[in-house]
Amino acid sequence: VLRVKAVIAVLVLIQILFGINFTPSKIVVTEISPFFWSNIRFLFAGVILLFISLIMRRPHPKVTKEFLLPLIPLSLLGMSVGQSLFMLGLRQTSSINTAVITTTIPILTLAISIMRGKDSITMLKAIGVSLAFIGVLTIKGFENINFSVQTLKGDFMVLLASMCFALFLSFSGEYVKKYDNFWVTTWMFLISGVLMFIFNFSHWMNFSSINFT
Repeated sequence: VLRVKAVIAVLVLIQILFGINFTPSKIVVTEISPFFWSNIRFLFAGVILLFISLIMRRPHPKVTKEFLLPLIPLSLLGMSVGQSLFMLGLRQTSSINTAVITTTIPILTLAISIMRGKDSITMLKAIGVSLAFIGVLTIKGFENINFSVQTLKGDFMVLLASMCFALFLSFSGEYVKKYDNFWVTTWMFLISGVLMFIFNFSHWMNFSSINFT
C-alpha cells in the first residue's frame, strides 16, 4: 500500500513539474536556441545521473545488443527529437496552446498501444483522459486559448512532439521493466546529450557569451 501511494505521489509531482515547465521554458527559448537549450538540459542531467548511479552503486545491466540497440531510438523519441520539437514549437506558439496540445499525449499513447495490441480502451480510461483534458481547459481558461494562423507552425510542432513522446511511452514500457530504470534514464540522457552536442558545437563554443538574464 505504501509503495502504491509513493508511486502515485511521484506521478503527481511529475505532472506538477511538467505543468509549471511551460512558462519558464517559453521565456528561455525566446533568448537562446531551443535545440541548444534541450542539449544543455540533457547533457547536464545525464552527467548528474551518472554520478548518482555510481554513488548509489546501482547494478548496471549487462551490456548486450538487446540492451544497447533500443536505447538510441528511445532516446530520439523521448528526448532528442521529441523535446527539440517541443521547444521549437513552444517558441512559436503560446504556453497555453502548448499545455492544451500536450494533453493529447495520454490519448495518443493509448491509441498507439491499442493498435499494437498492448492495451484496450475501457470506460475508466476514457473518463480519466476526458477529465484530464477538461481540467486543463478549465485551469488555463477557454478564453485564453488561441489557435490561429500565426501559431499554426508552433502548434503543429508541439503536436509532433506529443506524438514522439506517446510513441516513446508505448514502446519503452517493456524495456524499462526489463532493465534498471535508473541506468536506462541515465544512458538516454547521455546519448541524447552527445548526439545533440554534435549539431550544437558552434553554440557550445559561444556558451560563455550567452546572456541568461
